[in-house]
Amino acid sequence: MQWVLNGCAGALAALTLIGGALRRRHGRARVLRYGCLGFGMASVACIFTPTIEWLIAARVAQGIAAALVTPASLALIGATYPK
Repeated sequence: MQWVLNGCAGALAALTLIGGALRRRHGRARVLRYGCLGFGMASVACIFTPTIEWLIAARVAQGIAAALVTPASLALIGATYPK
């Protein structure tokens, strides 16, 4: 169970800066769109995993997608509400 929980958190922590760089290079909306799509697909994969190993892999995929969503969503909020 610890691997399932840490799979998402570890990937998110390790790749958030890369998500910010991708946001700067490819645009906030595009990175947010693909991040949300990836997170949704990984969530569906979590539902249908046959073994714990596949669940851990799906949770890591969720963390990777969340690393794209987090900086892009914060940048969109900052652009929408500047003060």
